[in-house]
Amino acid sequence: KPFCLKATTFSSRWCHSRSVLVWSVRRRSLRPCPHGMLSWSSLGRTALLHVRASGCPQAWAACVLSRCGHSSANNRTHGARQRELSRGQEGPQARVTGPAEGRELRQKLVEARTGSEVLTLLTVDQVGSESLGYAEYGKAFQRCGEMRDLIALLQVWEVVRESGVKLSGVAYSILITAAARASRGMHGIADEEVKLRAFETGKSAWLWMRYEGHEPSLGHYGAALGLCAKVGNADWAQELWTEMIQHDFQPTSIELCQYLEALASHGGNSEWELVKSELIAAETRLIKHDATTLCALLNSAARHKSLDRVDWLQQHLLPRVEVNAIVYCSLSKALLLCQQPERALPLMSDMQARGATPLFRSFLHEAQALVLIFWKSPDQLHVYDKFKVTAEAASAFMDQSRNSPGAAPPMSRAEIRQLESLESLARRISTGEQVPLSQVHVIDWPWAT
Repeated sequence: KPFCLKATTFSSRWCHSRSVLVWSVRRRSLRPCPHGMLSWSSLGRTALLHVRASGCPQAWAACVLSRCGHSSANNRTHGARQRELSRGQEGPQARVTGPAEGRELRQKLVEARTGSEVLTLLTVDQVGSESLGYAEYGKAFQRCGEMRDLIALLQVWEVVRESGVKLSGVAYSILITAAARASRGMHGIADEEVKLRAFETGKSAWLWMRYEGHEPSLGHYGAALGLCAKVGNADWAQELWTEMIQHDFQPTSIELCQYLEALASHGGNSEWELVKSELIAAETRLIKHDATTLCALLNSAARHKSLDRVDWLQQHLLPRVEVNAIVYCSLSKALLLCQQPERALPLMSDMQARGATPLFRSFLHEAQALVLIFWKSPDQLHVYDKFKVTAEAASAFMDQSRNSPGAAPPMSRAEIRQLESLESLARRISTGEQVPLSQVHVIDWPWAT
């Protein structure tokens, strides 16, 4: 029977091939997950950690152990059993590969192109070998995270559990960071299901790390806060931040940025008030606000299309940060998504007055704002003249980047096509053609409908 731990439900069914449990970590759901396959022993250990962490009665732990009371040795693959026998009486933790060993395997893992290739390198190619340790598994975690392959990441972690190798604290930090990267999806577009599974993976890794006796460092807190920022989980971010302050860690601007991004991504008014109070409290901890923090908060305000947040950040945080062109691009994007194209026009001169060098994207955002204004008032031909000046400046910037590589930041092909589309739209509007607003929104953003 499925058993419930707080708000998290574990459901199980047998797989016909061997003693493998198909398990799911779903909130308020009993549907089995087709991807996360773990052995009975691994599920029992994971569930036991949740039982202990939630403060449930000891009888629950006994229930978990009896439910998953199969020996882990019976569930191991043939290669894992051979590696166990080859280690003799010293046990799996006595042989941990150091950085000088397994260099060839780690290089192959770096060059792997798919998650299945990573798994092949760790399993099929290493049968009977003793060369696997936390360094190799950490590199496998990192590669899966770079490919944003959450399924492969879960499978690699199960290989680690079956091998019996005790991960180092650094390897756990890499695992949590890989889960954060995988939350974005393999193609950069992740749904809530992927984000939830990635969050549960990273949090389970945190629980395993604490259970195995690794005390979290500032880097571990940063990795966990980064996970919260990626998936938009404000609750755990607040717990981590409070625990970090209580343990007398001195957070840097990196941890502060990730914490504030997790709070701001939630979208609630109470979380935003907490963001403002934490920004003020950061000054007492001598944490300097930087451009990365401002960009993250502006991007969050753009996603929620909150003009009040954009105004507050522009008035209170922008004057106190050492800015660059990326900051002004984030600000112009937020203003455009909040339907304020007129306010995006002065940003170019303001940016240059503060010594920031524009990007091609800066001209592109200004061109998008001018086309929107021209679309609203086609009789204002001076707006069209201003657009042609901006388009010429963008073309000159593009030629400079092509003729002198490294002299100017590169631009993507998509941005070049978007500028060409804006030029075509401006010409059509100048001739009196009626263009629908959906076509005027050229840049691929989540525009308000």
